[in-house]
This record gives sequence, structure tokens and C-alpha cells, in this order.
Amino acid sequence: LEASVPGTATIFQGLAVTCGGCHSEEGATGFFGSLSAFESLLVTPPYVVPGLPEESALLALLAGAGAGDYSQMPPTGPSYLAQDQSGVAPISMDTLVAWIAGLQP
Repeated sequence: LEASVPGTATIFQGLAVTCGGCHSEEGATGFFGSLSAFESLLVTPPYVVPGLPEESALLALLAGAGAGDYSQMPPTGPSYLAQDQSGVAPISMDTLVAWIAGLQP
């Protein structure tokens, strides 16, 4: 997979393991329907704020600290952060933070 943002294809593929089951259909929440959908729907504010991981809603959701209808992803069971801490997440939270921090606004 080729992405317009360096490292994004790796993030897409890693998160798709956990998130693609619910978010693979094209449409408003079809973030993992394709790499272009991922980039156009998720790699944009407020989900991903380039260069500002602390302001990115994606990280808050994965950590179980989201605002709005859903406070964590996945919505049931352990949060993605808890999965990372237990060693079962396909991509670490540190990797996600570094990726967002490295994105150009």
C-alpha cells in the first residue's frame, strides 16, 4: 500500500486488525474501507490533528478518554490502550503518538 502521508499505510494496516471489523464499510464511519478512506475520514481533525497528538480525538478514544457518544474504542471490552499495555495491540500507543506528532499540519 502506498500512502500520501509517510507511515500512514503501516498505521492503517495495524489499526485495521482491531478496528476494521466495525469500521470497514465505506461511508461516514468506514475509516478502514480503504487507505484513501482512512486518510480522508480519519487522518483529519478532530480525529487526527497533525503534529498535535494531545489534541487528537483518536488517541483519546483509544485510551478510553473520548468525549461524545463513545468514550473508548473498541466500545466493549478492554480499551485499545489496555490491549497495548497487555501486549496484544498490533501497534503501540507510542507508535501512534509518534506518527501523529510527525504529521505536517
